[in-house]
Amino acid sequence: MGIVLVVDVEVIGAIIGRKRKTLVNIQLQSGAIINISYNKNRDLRNVEITGTDDEQHAACDLIKEILGNKILETYYIEKEKSSDLEVTSEPTDPEMVSERFAAGPSNV
Repeated sequence: MGIVLVVDVEVIGAIIGRKRKTLVNIQLQSGAIINISYNKNRDLRNVEITGTDDEQHAACDLIKEILGNKILETYYIEKEKSSDLEVTSEPTDPEMVSERFAAGPSNV
């Protein structure tokens, strides 16, 4: 299973943080992998969370602490579908995550 949170583009910076530190910390604390991509509606972003069920829920809880009620939608994706998600960053080196986001978000 994977989790996709849909958020307004105006609040995505709160998840990423200055120099990507918040995003990296969420990944390190939860163990989940997080990918942020464009939604079909360009005013929204998809926050795709993959990992074990515990890792995904931990990351989701951390993001909810940051955003509160600003999460517009939450989707739970079955395992066979979550493998289709593009996983581009892992919770390791902050520089690697910074390089990934310097190139811009991926299209869904």
